[in-house]
Amino acid sequence: GGRGGGSRGRRGGGERGGRGSFYDVRKHKLQSTVQHERDGEALLWEAAKDPSLPGRHKKGPAVVVLKKDKSRLFSLGQPLVYGGAVDRIEGHEPTTGEAVLVADDKKALLGWGVFNPVSMYRVRMLQQVHEVAAQPELALDVCALIRARVHRAAAVRARLGLPSSDTTAYRLVNGEGDRLTGLIVDRYGDHLVVSSSAAWVELNKEAVIAALLAETGCADAIWRPAAHLKLEGLEESEEAES
Repeated sequence: GGRGGGSRGRRGGGERGGRGSFYDVRKHKLQSTVQHERDGEALLWEAAKDPSLPGRHKKGPAVVVLKKDKSRLFSLGQPLVYGGAVDRIEGHEPTTGEAVLVADDKKALLGWGVFNPVSMYRVRMLQQVHEVAAQPELALDVCALIRARVHRAAAVRARLGLPSSDTTAYRLVNGEGDRLTGLIVDRYGDHLVVSSSAAWVELNKEAVIAALLAETGCADAIWRPAAHLKLEGLEESEEAES
């Protein structure tokens, strides 16, 4: 009887100890995540004040404020902010492709992305605050972010053994999966085929091609804009430019 009791006591203590250890680790991770997000938010506000940022509006980036209870989805990684989730825009009225800050209803920053006033995707998020904490040099700099994301996408494929003597045709960039929403890139030997389905990608075409060719050493990149780009408001822009 005593032996059984001792066994149960040790087991119970072990379980309690194990559970306590688990929750301690979980609590520590949560605290670390919260601090990381606070650091990223501070760095993003700092970047917003940098007058040397490429394409920066003289008043600084506009702030897209989301409706109450709409922010959780985007804090978890959803990159596409629908127009119905937007409560208001503070600052100036941003133009298509302009980098904007995205905040919840209490004005806490969630990250930044590129704006489109006519698309159903009002903002395409490019960096969340925890990503800003990890790579603050990319904050609000679309071209720098393109280079970094293309490099990371190529590194992921390299770890998978691509390209190889057996496989020279593969997807190099897979849109949201590689944190480049609206951009698909397929490689066929020494050639790249770029599929663009977002206005911000079209507006940064030169930067995208330069990053791809520099990263891969490929001979050329064939650009194929999607037919539904008119939903991104580009027809009017193209007609105005021609």
